[in-house]
Amino acid sequence: AGVDTTRFTMDWFVYFMTRFPEFQAKCQEEIDRVVGSEQPSMKNRSKLDYTEACLFESMRLSNVVGIGLPHMTICDSQVGGYDVPKGTTVIINHWALHHDPKYWKDPEEFDPLRYLDENGKMKPAKPDSWLPFSAGRRVCLGESLAKPEILLMCANLLQRFEISLPEGVKPNLEHRLPGFGVELPSDYKIVVKERNRD
Repeated sequence: AGVDTTRFTMDWFVYFMTRFPEFQAKCQEEIDRVVGSEQPSMKNRSKLDYTEACLFESMRLSNVVGIGLPHMTICDSQVGGYDVPKGTTVIINHWALHHDPKYWKDPEEFDPLRYLDENGKMKPAKPDSWLPFSAGRRVCLGESLAKPEILLMCANLLQRFEISLPEGVKPNLEHRLPGFGVELPSDYKIVVKERNRD
């Protein structure tokens, strides 16, 4: 946790920004408008709604951590009509929640607008089925630090650079490297150009 998950989240964010340059351009427009030539910081973080929505959508679709930490029931329970006896190990399947059409319209589509209201501002509450940091008593302790820090890293990256696929390379969202509970994009090449912001 911590360093690895932050790096994997950044890998996925870059992956999606190279595949959807139209979203990258909108993030850069927002960053230029809100931050200007200053370094993105905590003082302007709350105004980077579109960029944050792209990060949230990247985290939903990528599922850096596809399953949560094991929990154990402390009493006989019922979940979704199923009896769950005391002492049963329960694991949250983040991947299933993040890709379930019951909770997400077109769940396989990259759509940052899901998190924005009609004014283009982040909705005050994140969807209940958005759980990249897990939930309950074992929610990731770093969530309150990680979300703003990763957003600022993404904003810094997009403020300074344009990232794209090499010429002739087509976007491919099918190739993923599965691991136990962790999912990474397959190796991919990108072109990074310094932005001319004059």
